Amino acid sequence: AQAPARAVARGQFARGVLSALERRTGDRSWGAADFRKTVTRVLPRLVDQGDPAAIAAAARALEDGYHDVREAGATALVQLAPAGDRAIIAALAGGVAHSSRGVRLAALRCLGGFASDAEHLPIAALEQCLLDGDAFVRWEAARLAAAARAGGLLRAA
Repeated sequence: AQAPARAVARGQFARGVLSALERRTGDRSWGAADFRKTVTRVLPRLVDQGDPAAIAAAARALEDGYHDVREAGATALVQLAPAGDRAIIAALAGGVAHSSRGVRLAALRCLGGFASDAEHLPIAALEQCLLDGDAFVRWEAARLAAAARAGGLLRAA
């Protein structure tokens, strides 16, 4: 009887945290941004994988005004969403074009663990990152391309 009660309490707690996160979405203060970052980072530990509300919250974090929150959102998405989810891959592919280097890097790292086959790997986004002005982004894109090639996701031209 304790296990179901704990599950209910955990679910209620998670819903409360998600509600608090949503209320602070428009707040531009540093404290609110730090709260959004912290909550987004722990979301995967609060809910079960595939939780639609948590996935939506992590996806919203990709559009946050603070790069730390966006990076936390990209990382949380990979942990929360099922591998190969096209909507999440599209959101992450959009992240590789972001002006923030940290967001581009986080999006690339997440894509590497998330795109399960060639159909899901956003090749155009990967090519864009191989030409990026930042050496770290280019390196991460090259690493992802090499891993995709080794895994049979890409063929030699």
